[in-house]
Amino acid sequence: MERYLRSCLSSLLVSSHSVGLEVLVVNDGSRDGSLAVAREMAAAHPDVFRVIDKPNGNYGSCINRGLAEASGRYVRVLDADDTYDTAALESLLEVLETVDVDLVVTDYVKVDDRGMVTARHVRNLPTGRDMTDDEIFGLVMGEKLEMHEITYRTENLRRIGYRQTEGISFTDQEWTFLPMTTVRTARYVPVVLYRYLVGRVGQTVDPAASHRLQSHAERTMMAQVAAFNACGPMRLAQRGYLVAHLLANLNFTYRSYLVYSYRSLPLEGLRSFDNALREAGGELYSLLDDETVHPRIPLHFIRLWRQSRNEVPLLLRLYRSILFPILRWFGKG
Repeated sequence: MERYLRSCLSSLLVSSHSVGLEVLVVNDGSRDGSLAVAREMAAAHPDVFRVIDKPNGNYGSCINRGLAEASGRYVRVLDADDTYDTAALESLLEVLETVDVDLVVTDYVKVDDRGMVTARHVRNLPTGRDMTDDEIFGLVMGEKLEMHEITYRTENLRRIGYRQTEGISFTDQEWTFLPMTTVRTARYVPVVLYRYLVGRVGQTVDPAASHRLQSHAERTMMAQVAAFNACGPMRLAQRGYLVAHLLANLNFTYRSYLVYSYRSLPLEGLRSFDNALREAGGELYSLLDDETVHPRIPLHFIRLWRQSRNEVPLLLRLYRSILFPILRWFGKG
């Protein structure tokens, strides 16, 4: 991350009249010049940055170490190849000084390696007031909250003993899931804060990396399923949101094998995952039978595959080879 880190940290340098910002820079055993950059920024701005140097443990270990040492009332994550909009951060800090809620939601954009905006994600939720859990989960039910949007009350995470799975990738999905069980109040701040870099070679969203790390994604999914099963009774809207969140991620896992043919994943891996989910998933396993291959195409692809375990059913093969490439060409796949 040496190439990106200075820009990342510089985006956090708000004007002096803003208070209460603590930036923990967790160096995860990097072997490039990232640690030197981090220490240089901390030396120049010791009131803002503190460097934590640790052996490599992958993404979850960084989150866990940061949470253990964070002193702020609220906490959020910024990946080293991304940035914040500095003016938006200043606006968020001003709000955080005055609110008393469990969750704060902001907006984000996707950018390319030149910093050009390629997509905008704006919620348009009610502003200037607190929302109940029923209201916020009802409003975002159709599109789950992403890591880039989320600021949590730190105490909520500590109260449930929150820890991310260590040693694997894709655990940012855990950050957007289990802590939501603690949310009773929320506030939306209409600023585009997070600038999410997409397209860097080696990102876990890069198809080549995703292929190599499929087992990581599946372990993350099973961790979320286990966490959900251990939650016990939940409020209705909250439970509905979390079920929808899990089904969307599980749907993607099955599509990775059965639809995204460019990944060439062996079906034996899906059989193992499906068997593990059947043992652990309870109602989630059954609900997947009603999942469709596309929001506008009522093809229950998981049910079809489960009924024909040795190969991909003909109808699904036709979708994968003909219709899916067309949808993908038009950006709707």
